[in-house]
Amino acid sequence: MQTALIAFLGVIVGALLTEYFRVKNRIELFSSKVFDKRLATYEELYKKLTDSLDIAKDVIENPNYTKEERTEIWNTFVLSIASYNDEHSLYLNEDISVHCLALFFDVDEIHYIKNPEKKKKEIDQFYKSIRDAKEMIRKETGLHELDKYFRTIIKFKPTSEIIEYLNRRRKELEGKKKKNK
Repeated sequence: MQTALIAFLGVIVGALLTEYFRVKNRIELFSSKVFDKRLATYEELYKKLTDSLDIAKDVIENPNYTKEERTEIWNTFVLSIASYNDEHSLYLNEDISVHCLALFFDVDEIHYIKNPEKKKKEIDQFYKSIRDAKEMIRKETGLHELDKYFRTIIKFKPTSEIIEYLNRRRKELEGKKKKNK
């Protein structure tokens, strides 16, 4: 009787372990596919952010556009971003999606700002928002962490006068951010 009970418990434990590993294997397989799809979605959004810089510059600086033309060009672009975010909302972080759409609002109005300081401030804010969005995408996709991981493995630290200048500027900006908090 005791032997039969042990055999029965062995079958139950074996079935539970089999199910556990089967589910775990399915999750890993599914996670890989989702990760690949999310990465491709974020890659395209990142590209759209980069492309927006040329369009924004043209819309802000080109004096030949009428107000209607300027608005039409920019609204068409913003609608393309909104459509992309809607189509891919399953894979996009909602906060990042909202940020990437909101940063484009009223960029076409910058052209009409008369005060040069205010105009520069608005342009700088737009570029900062683009940089912030790109950094959020790098963090959301895990590329930021992978870069750090690869640097520890490879132990390569690129250096040049330009990189040293950039590092000094980054430290200055970090100092300013800490003071503002």
